[in-house]
Amino acid sequence: MSLTVYWQSPERVAELLEQAGFAVQARLIRAPGEMDKGPQAFVLARKPAAA
Repeated sequence: MSLTVYWQSPERVAELLEQAGFAVQARLIRAPGEMDKGPQAFVLARKPAAA
């Protein structure tokens, strides 16, 4: 399996989501595991309900 990864900071991802109209709900950062090259982050965002 081939996998391409683009490393972005969670702050940058949250900024892009907010610019696109999403509401960031949470940012979770996980320390690197044995096989990881660095920490990982998860950004949870919600699309606002239509008015």
